[in-house]
Amino acid sequence: MQFKNKDDITSEWFVEFLTIQKSGKYNMHDPRVRNILGLDKESYMMIMGNYDYLHEKFDDCNLLEQDTETGDEEISVSFQATITYEGTEKWGITQNEYNDMSDSEKEELHQEIYEEVVDNIHVRGDTDCEIEIDHTGEEISY
Repeated sequence: MQFKNKDDITSEWFVEFLTIQKSGKYNMHDPRVRNILGLDKESYMMIMGNYDYLHEKFDDCNLLEQDTETGDEEISVSFQATITYEGTEKWGITQNEYNDMSDSEKEELHQEIYEEVVDNIHVRGDTDCEIEIDHTGEEISY
């Protein structure tokens, strides 16, 4: 196949290109991709060189979210998660000891405290999660 200009590239060709790209099997600069698509070098470089233009052109039609075999559009899910964790812990050093620490010692302690708090959030935190299936409006809450 040969394209004379970027507007000759159809959504079907671009979706085939994206399907190979999404597979992650090939570096898109690999000449084998051009052969798989059955394109001459100039046409392939036209797709590569106009990727952003084609992406915008065909994204408006939701072609990029469609299953390339069935044409069925993928669902999208919106979600919001809120993690609540409150606590106060003694850290095993006095205020004077902390005040006497060098900046680098304080930085090490801050990192240690941060890691401990994050671990506690994962173990003991309460998570509220609201999920909505966009195309149906179904709400799922946990």
